[in-house]
Amino acid sequence: MQTQEYLAVDLGASSGRGIIGKYDGKKVVLNEIGRFGHDLNRVNQVLYWDILHIYRSCKKMIGKFYAEAQNCAGIGIDSWALDYGLIDKDGNLLGNIVSYRNYTEDSIKEITDQTDAWRLFSITGAGSLPFNTVYQLYGRVLRQDRRIEAADRILLLPDLLMYFLTGVKATEYTNAATTMMLDCKTRAWSKEILNMFKIPERLFTEIVYPCTLRGRLTENVRQELGVSDIPVYNAATHDTASAVAAIKSDTENEMYISNGTWALIGMETGEAVLSRKAFDMGFSNEGTLQGTYRLNKNVMGLGLIEQCKREWEKDGRKISWDDIVGAAKEAAPFTAFLDPDDLEFFDLQDIERKVRRKLRKKNPQISTRGEIARCIYESLAMKYRYVLEQLELITGRKIEAVHIVGGGCRNALLNQFTANAVKVPVAAGPAEGASMANVLAQAMAAGEIEGMSQFKEVIAASTEIQVYMPQESESWDAAYGEFLETISGDTASGL
Repeated sequence: MQTQEYLAVDLGASSGRGIIGKYDGKKVVLNEIGRFGHDLNRVNQVLYWDILHIYRSCKKMIGKFYAEAQNCAGIGIDSWALDYGLIDKDGNLLGNIVSYRNYTEDSIKEITDQTDAWRLFSITGAGSLPFNTVYQLYGRVLRQDRRIEAADRILLLPDLLMYFLTGVKATEYTNAATTMMLDCKTRAWSKEILNMFKIPERLFTEIVYPCTLRGRLTENVRQELGVSDIPVYNAATHDTASAVAAIKSDTENEMYISNGTWALIGMETGEAVLSRKAFDMGFSNEGTLQGTYRLNKNVMGLGLIEQCKREWEKDGRKISWDDIVGAAKEAAPFTAFLDPDDLEFFDLQDIERKVRRKLRKKNPQISTRGEIARCIYESLAMKYRYVLEQLELITGRKIEAVHIVGGGCRNALLNQFTANAVKVPVAAGPAEGASMANVLAQAMAAGEIEGMSQFKEVIAASTEIQVYMPQESESWDAAYGEFLETISGDTASGL
């Protein structure tokens, strides 16, 4: 077959990238053609995403794609979940996008105290997180936000960007499943929940699925960029769903970790798991690229050390990740632990001071950056074990392997710490899993890939995996007890 070239636009919480995937029928080769930063903007204590900057940057990636590719076969977008824009009846954006990071348990306590979270979970399979889209919208309803009255449609972030590009309003399934408004049995918007929160039903579009056509670039976009009539496809627009789709597993008893700013941890289950145990332990059911479900838990991932690095560089001196990891290797093991999911860490401002204060309560001698980094890495690995044990209790399955994808899988030290903590082999890769699955979802939509079996075969042929075996099990087992004491004395079962 003729090599097809697809553009994957992969948006993270602090940067975005354009990646061309060349697919020749057997494997896909990725090439990054550009990246751009984007920051949260704080105005009157409200955090906003600069959506117009993000959109402008996406268009630049499309322009580069057209200039560099020999055969522009399609475009796909994946991003984080939960955040949305409102569109009026004339098709115009109603204000900037408010970030989910504005919402904490304290800020929505009035809302959650009035709601039956178990009922919501029973309908949607989504765990009750303070930044859930449904809570964001209900807060605006309670404030009588006039933009809700003026809105004609709500579009989640990647759907909003695709609307700007194609003029088509739709909501892709994997992102819809995170909102706590999608019925996990019918795969339709829940009228019961919308009525419960007084959210107008008119706001919601049809649900569309990955590996399908969204539309084509509008004439205005084509003229502005000087490009041709390129199709825009529905990838799994939730970046975690795309990343997990890039795993070729040899066992159904495998836990994944999509490791970035957040660590999203879980396993594929097919149908939603709606047990009381899953609810009590804070798990969510989220959508997969193939239209099924995976049981998932959000854990603070590398965001802690990423923000520490930013703060360490404020004096103008650049610090490489090799420097940080090297210093962590040299530091003494198990000097102190912290809970990565401590609510104080949700606001990443001034994070080094917060981390130091937590660690020094356990060990006043901690002072160096290497010691701080090692404590964070060890605490993350221990938290991954904690979630693994919860998954085993919920599903009744013995987890035989762990697979790490996403940018965090490049951190060999954390990968080894994870293997030591969980006591099963850890496979790492691909780092660009979300982009790889984005490209292959487009190829499937275009008819170049027939079904998930071929999809996974291409993933295997295109990926190099590094395997880490458990080491020093006895010392890690002993330290795990100290970690459990740190996270408020909970047992490993979470009961």
